[in-house]
Amino acid sequence: MQVTDQSPGTVVVDDHNLANLIDVFETYGSRPALTHRGLTLSYSDLSHRARQWAAAIHSRGVQPGDRVALLHATNPEWAAAFFGILASGGVVVPLANEADLAELTGQLTIVDVSLIVASKEEQARARRLSQRFCHGRLLVDAGTAEQPMVKRSGDTAAVIGFTSGTSGAPKGVVITHDNLRFQLDAFNTVFPEVPPRTVSFLPWHHIFGLTADLLACLARGTHIAVCSTRVPAQIADVITSHQPTCMIVVPAFLAALRRGIERNAAATPGGRGLLSISARLPRWLRRVTLRSIHRRIGGELDFFISGGAPLDNGTARFFQGLGIDVCQGYGMTETSPVVSFERRDDATGMTVGRPLPGVEVVVTTQGELLTRGPHVMSGYYGDSSATRTAIDADGWLHTGDLGRFDAEGRLVINGRIKNLIVLACGKKVAGEEVEAALCGAALIDDCAVLGMPRSNGGEEVVVAVLPGNDLRHLDQRAKRCVLTQAIARETEGLAAFKRPTRVIVLTAPLPRTLSGKIRRAELKRIVTEEITI
Repeated sequence: MQVTDQSPGTVVVDDHNLANLIDVFETYGSRPALTHRGLTLSYSDLSHRARQWAAAIHSRGVQPGDRVALLHATNPEWAAAFFGILASGGVVVPLANEADLAELTGQLTIVDVSLIVASKEEQARARRLSQRFCHGRLLVDAGTAEQPMVKRSGDTAAVIGFTSGTSGAPKGVVITHDNLRFQLDAFNTVFPEVPPRTVSFLPWHHIFGLTADLLACLARGTHIAVCSTRVPAQIADVITSHQPTCMIVVPAFLAALRRGIERNAAATPGGRGLLSISARLPRWLRRVTLRSIHRRIGGELDFFISGGAPLDNGTARFFQGLGIDVCQGYGMTETSPVVSFERRDDATGMTVGRPLPGVEVVVTTQGELLTRGPHVMSGYYGDSSATRTAIDADGWLHTGDLGRFDAEGRLVINGRIKNLIVLACGKKVAGEEVEAALCGAALIDDCAVLGMPRSNGGEEVVVAVLPGNDLRHLDQRAKRCVLTQAIARETEGLAAFKRPTRVIVLTAPLPRTLSGKIRRAELKRIVTEEITI
């Protein structure tokens, strides 16, 4: 293996084994890698800690290719244990520490593991799981011994992640070392600027957070402040103190941040007018004019990378109006995960960019996106039938997403095939299109559009709405009346058959995955109960 340290962010590793990033970390030396709750781990510290985990894991009898579950909160020790598993020759099976025991049990039923690595906080749950699934083999401490890395080829499994399970049972997605190395190389091409600082609050057990938020940043020497909370005020404190230049986010975060900025602007004399005027100024002048807003989010934020779920165009344009670029991406767990990304000089707020270099994307006559290339998973763990259904004989992954290319070759996502609403007249409605028309409406905090069965056949377009705070003083009947009128106004630009025919007012947030995707099967059960009451 040859390691070349040219300059920050341009270290080249002539090897496809992802564990060799540990050697890259050594070249970064004392540069800060991960900060969490006031404590900082340097890149050299991270490298040594990973080797200690590797030695401890190897001592428990793990052989190359064995699956090792990782149940741990998102913090620097998670990262060290992750690389330690890879360095021992194991395959990482990252588990969601936010999940309940039933969900964790379901995941370990899909993927058989030889060992569970857990934090001390998760020791009790991990012990129960280990007794059921791996003969009680559990590791909660790395010790101080170190060992050399176990070499594995690029086409072998590195990570087995789980699909989000938004409409059914999750599957174990086998991601190879080559898949992840390809993603890191693609990030260098699409985003050649190396962000010196970022704040990470996405869960690393999800493939988007793992690849874009952890691996891509560490590989380039970025200083990551880890925020292991979902409390908005605490996230804001970390952002203010760390002053990130770039953040990897999901749309739900941007939507919440936008609402907070707009509320503050509304409470400030002339605030709304200033937001409106600044959007027409040159980018550098927007940042000067709105410096008070920028100071509240660290003062140095230059751009966001958004993925994991659809982002509405209005939110993207809002932040661009502040002088902060928003680059959207598209992908799925099965594509490790990125298929396409907007470059900063090509971001429009209307597309998910162009396919990554080396990635093929085609649109079928039915409008489904197919993709092929070094980003596609090797298959679903232990489920060859599902793998053959997803990846055809020519290597094309059938994404289940509807999309098209614009005139400039940028990809536009129209929705999911499974989410198409089929009306009794035979016409079809993409729920995501209706949702896009409603996102950003002043009285709506969150919403989702579903197809619900009608007694006379077909489906009707139903919108489930979480009201904004401005309606909190109204009862449910009054809220429904006001929201029905607001939704009618917001959807005037849609064809008449696409407009919602029923409004369901929710009293609790929409059920979402940790990456922000709507759990539509669960939401349908909630809406069905509301309709039948």
